Amino acid sequence: MKNEELQRLAHIYGANISRWPAALRTTAAEMFAAHPDILAQTKALDEMLDKFKVSDVNPALFDRVIDRVDAAPPPAPVLFFFHPALARGAMLAFSAILGLFLGHINFTANYDAEDLPIDLDHVIFGSTTFNEIML
Repeated sequence: MKNEELQRLAHIYGANISRWPAALRTTAAEMFAAHPDILAQTKALDEMLDKFKVSDVNPALFDRVIDRVDAAPPPAPVLFFFHPALARGAMLAFSAILGLFLGHINFTANYDAEDLPIDLDHVIFGSTTFNEIML
């Protein structure tokens, strides 16, 4: 174990070896013996933390906080199609489909009205059924 690792673990578990995980106790004891400065820093931190006293919770304040939490309206449900990630995915899919569609269209072709297989005048002005369009 390196010194940095010992310091990190000492800040987590403290100077009392009995608070350390069983697998690390012997290594920690050996490292503390080899590095008394780290042990002294850890003991000073433990003493400082032991001096800190948490005040008792005011029961009336606790009840007021709990009542406000209970009275809060529930969060609005997020509909799946309004979720930002799904909206981005839908836009990406739409863009891909549109790109594939536009990629297969031949925009450079020039058609004359005579070359078309259907009569456009008939389609626009007088046809109502599919069979009439294709005649």
